[in-house]
Amino acid sequence: FWILGQLWSVLLPIFFGLLLATVLWPPVRFMRRKLPNALAAILALVGLLVIFGGLIAVLAPQVTSQAGDLANRAIGGLTTLQQWLAGPPFNLGPDALGGLLDKGIAQIQSNSQEVVAIVIGSLGAIGSAIITLVLALVLCFFILKDGPRFVPWLQTWINPSGGRHFAELSDRVWTALGQYVWSQAAVAAVDGIFI
Repeated sequence: FWILGQLWSVLLPIFFGLLLATVLWPPVRFMRRKLPNALAAILALVGLLVIFGGLIAVLAPQVTSQAGDLANRAIGGLTTLQQWLAGPPFNLGPDALGGLLDKGIAQIQSNSQEVVAIVIGSLGAIGSAIITLVLALVLCFFILKDGPRFVPWLQTWINPSGGRHFAELSDRVWTALGQYVWSQAAVAAVDGIFI
């Protein structure tokens, strides 16, 4: 686990790429009957990105249309919180709450360098997430394009009995992962439709 923790930034795109490949493998396998392997893999990835972009395009207007209602509820929640703090057992009146707010703002201003460091760290995390996603998509492309040739190639580097065991193990892991992902997708679809 310590080694996995040290290599997590390398292993995460590989795991994510494998997960995407298990989702995209059935349509790619179907398209490979008529199209070259690389074209089938590219079409599957582009289709995934189009579906994901379409979902965002459909959901974004609904979220933005409810932003005003959400802001009103947040203001109502803050008012309720302020009334609760003003009553027993806290008995914090408007002056005490204003003083606490002023003290918090002064604390943030005095620690502005730490706040800037946190913001820059957050930008670094966002950049890392984007790089991980792009790398996972690239790895997914190569897994979809050349995946069936990987195990036979690896068997040439392993002794014959170990190669057979590795082939059987990798086939079972791939099948189990694919069935798990598709069953979770089916459960999510049923929940989404009926809820």
